[in-house]
Amino acid sequence: MTPQVQDALVSFIGDSLAPGRRLGVSWYGGEPLMAKEVVFRLSDRLAELVRETEGAAYEAMIVTNGYLLDEATASSLWQRGVKTAQITIDGRADFHDNRRALLKGTGTYDRILRNIQTTVTTTGMHVAIRVNIDDRNRDSIEDLLWDLADRGLGKAGNLSVYFAPVEAITEGCHSVSDATMTKRDYAALETSLQRLAFELGLAGLPYPRRFIGICGALRPNGLVVAANGDLHKCWDTISMPHLKVGSLLDGRASFHTDRMGEWSGWSPFDQAACRNCRMLPSCGGACAHKFVNPEQTSGEAAALPCPSWKYDIKRRLLTRAVAAGLISGSDAAAADHETRLTDVVVDRNGTLAHEGLKASVGGRKLLPLVVI
Repeated sequence: MTPQVQDALVSFIGDSLAPGRRLGVSWYGGEPLMAKEVVFRLSDRLAELVRETEGAAYEAMIVTNGYLLDEATASSLWQRGVKTAQITIDGRADFHDNRRALLKGTGTYDRILRNIQTTVTTTGMHVAIRVNIDDRNRDSIEDLLWDLADRGLGKAGNLSVYFAPVEAITEGCHSVSDATMTKRDYAALETSLQRLAFELGLAGLPYPRRFIGICGALRPNGLVVAANGDLHKCWDTISMPHLKVGSLLDGRASFHTDRMGEWSGWSPFDQAACRNCRMLPSCGGACAHKFVNPEQTSGEAAALPCPSWKYDIKRRLLTRAVAAGLISGSDAAAADHETRLTDVVVDRNGTLAHEGLKASVGGRKLLPLVVI
């Protein structure tokens, strides 16, 4: 990011930050720590803006592969208000090193794990380990969890593990669509992995949140800033200039009204499969990108926006009940634990509406409804 773009970003935020409001920053890439001096410099400038704005608050997190997150870097980030680091591990060491090797072919798993151990013990930063799962590495995830526990990370109060399905959500990812799992298969696997992670002290009890929040792209002031100053609403479009919504470098930040309107006008209530789903009050429509840019997705996992717990919610609630001592394991085993789509998605005539969801994602007109 050039000094010109940095100055434009600070100026834009300075003009936009109102008294009493919160500025939330997520450092993202590529790999943001390859430009850590830019991260440090902008963090200092943004923190100063917040201090100069009455009642304003600042919080920050970073999404990193963890390879460059040594002790000094973690300390510098922590001192600059970065409270959370999300680090991706793609299964046990052999799987991870096959996917995330250096250009010279050297693996990265052991160094990343050492950096995680150092970060959680020398700073108060919370490390959220994200484990990406598809058909190729699904059988290695339990080994990863045991390795994390063996390294003492299950005892760290500022570390957690969560799981995410690999999805072909942009054209650049279409080559992996055949390796992605179906929503139902992934949900069942995630439930069992959540149970093991809890037993090893790596995660809390699995429980669907009452409300997972509005997609960040739908928030009026939510923006993703590219290194060249382009503005996007969703970080899944950051590599596609034709989907940008504006630029920092056109004087005051300028916005493309038509592209912004596609995001600000999107509502899950326009989608029959969403508004007739009993999970809507909790998920809020989940990923708006899959509706706004359906041509970018490939395969069921990418096209369907629904969260995984929709497909296995009964088993997850039973798992939590057993772990909390509310029921016995035998009670859970005897219970009806299969979540059927008719349990969660029906239309007004009582028939299954889920099968039409993928078709409804593409080729529809959006109504200009405000999302609150």
